[in-house]
Amino acid sequence: DQQNNQDKQNQDQQQNQDQQQQQQDKQNQDQQNQDQQQNQDQQQQQDKKDQQKKQQQQQQMSDSNADKILKAMENEEATTRKRVEAEKKKAAAARKKQVTNPW
Repeated sequence: DQQNNQDKQNQDQQQNQDQQQQQQDKQNQDQQNQDQQQNQDQQQQQDKKDQQKKQQQQQQMSDSNADKILKAMENEEATTRKRVEAEKKKAAAARKKQVTNPW
Protein backbone atom coordinates (compact mmCIF):
# COMPACT_ATOMS: atom_id res chain seq x y z
CA ASP A 1 0.00 0.00 0.00
CA GLN A 2 2.82 2.29 0.87
CA GLN A 3 4.44 1.47 -2.47
CA ASN A 4 1.20 2.41 -4.23
CA ASN A 5 1.12 5.74 -2.39
CA GLN A 6 4.74 6.40 -3.33
CA ASP A 7 4.03 5.51 -6.95
CA LYS A 8 1.00 7.80 -6.92
CA GLN A 9 3.05 10.65 -5.46
CA ASN A 10 5.78 10.10 -8.02
CA GLN A 11 3.21 10.05 -10.77
CA ASP A 12 1.56 13.24 -9.48
CA GLN A 13 4.94 14.92 -9.15
CA GLN A 14 5.84 13.93 -12.69
CA GLN A 15 2.53 15.30 -13.96
CA ASN A 16 3.15 18.57 -12.16
CA GLN A 17 6.61 18.82 -13.64
CA ASP A 18 5.23 18.05 -17.08
CA GLN A 19 2.56 20.72 -16.69
CA GLN A 20 5.09 23.24 -15.48
CA GLN A 21 7.35 22.40 -18.40
CA GLN A 22 4.45 22.79 -20.82
CA GLN A 23 3.56 26.13 -19.28
CA GLN A 24 7.17 27.27 -19.53
CA ASP A 25 7.35 26.11 -23.16
CA LYS A 26 4.14 27.97 -23.96
CA GLN A 27 5.44 31.14 -22.31
CA ASN A 28 8.68 30.84 -24.24
CA GLN A 29 6.79 30.32 -27.49
CA ASP A 30 4.52 33.29 -26.75
CA GLN A 31 7.56 35.45 -26.05
CA GLN A 32 9.23 34.33 -29.26
CA ASN A 33 6.07 35.09 -31.22
CA GLN A 34 5.82 38.51 -29.61
CA ASP A 35 9.49 39.25 -30.36
CA GLN A 36 9.08 38.07 -33.94
CA GLN A 37 6.01 40.27 -34.42
CA GLN A 38 7.84 43.23 -32.94
CA ASN A 39 10.78 42.64 -35.30
CA GLN A 40 8.43 42.43 -38.28
CA ASP A 41 6.72 45.67 -37.23
CA GLN A 42 10.07 47.42 -36.90
CA GLN A 43 11.18 46.09 -40.28
CA GLN A 44 7.96 47.28 -41.90
CA GLN A 45 8.38 50.74 -40.38
CA GLN A 46 11.99 50.88 -41.60
CA ASP A 47 10.94 49.73 -45.08
CA LYS A 48 8.26 52.42 -45.15
CA LYS A 49 10.77 55.10 -44.13
CA ASP A 50 13.24 53.88 -46.74
CA GLN A 51 10.55 53.96 -49.42
CA GLN A 52 9.48 57.49 -48.44
CA LYS A 53 13.11 58.64 -48.52
CA LYS A 54 13.59 57.08 -51.96
CA GLN A 55 10.46 58.80 -53.24
CA GLN A 56 11.68 62.13 -51.88
CA GLN A 57 15.03 61.66 -53.60
CA GLN A 58 13.32 60.76 -56.86
CA GLN A 59 11.09 63.82 -56.54
CA GLN A 60 14.14 65.99 -55.91
CA MET A 61 15.86 64.51 -58.96
CA SER A 62 12.73 65.11 -61.03
CA ASP A 63 12.56 68.71 -59.86
CA SER A 64 16.25 69.16 -60.62
CA ASN A 65 15.87 67.64 -64.07
CA ALA A 66 12.84 69.82 -64.75
CA ASP A 67 14.83 72.91 -63.76
CA LYS A 68 17.68 71.91 -66.06
CA ILE A 69 15.30 71.28 -68.96
CA LEU A 70 13.54 74.60 -68.36
CA LYS A 71 16.85 76.45 -68.25
CA ALA A 72 18.00 74.79 -71.48
CA MET A 73 14.73 75.73 -73.18
CA GLU A 74 15.02 79.31 -71.96
CA ASN A 75 18.58 79.51 -73.29
CA GLU A 76 17.47 78.09 -76.63
CA GLU A 77 14.59 80.56 -76.81
CA ALA A 78 16.90 83.49 -76.00
CA THR A 79 19.32 82.37 -78.72
CA THR A 80 16.48 82.07 -81.23
CA ARG A 81 15.19 85.56 -80.31
CA LYS A 82 18.65 87.05 -80.81
CA ARG A 83 18.96 85.36 -84.20
CA VAL A 84 15.48 86.57 -85.26
CA GLU A 85 16.28 90.12 -84.09
CA ALA A 86 19.55 90.04 -86.00
CA GLU A 87 17.73 88.85 -89.14
CA LYS A 88 15.14 91.64 -88.75
CA LYS A 89 17.88 94.29 -88.41
CA LYS A 90 19.71 92.88 -91.40
CA ALA A 91 16.51 92.92 -93.49
CA ALA A 92 15.67 96.46 -92.34
CA ALA A 93 19.20 97.63 -93.21
CA ALA A 94 18.90 96.03 -96.63
CA ARG A 95 15.55 97.79 -97.27
CA LYS A 96 17.02 101.15 -96.21
CA LYS A 97 19.86 100.73 -98.67
CA GLN A 98 17.41 100.01 -101.49
CA VAL A 99 15.27 103.04 -100.64
CA THR A 100 18.31 105.30 -100.49
CA ASN A 101 19.40 104.45 -104.06
CA PRO A 102 16.35 103.33 -106.01
CA TRP A 103 18.15 103.69 -109.43
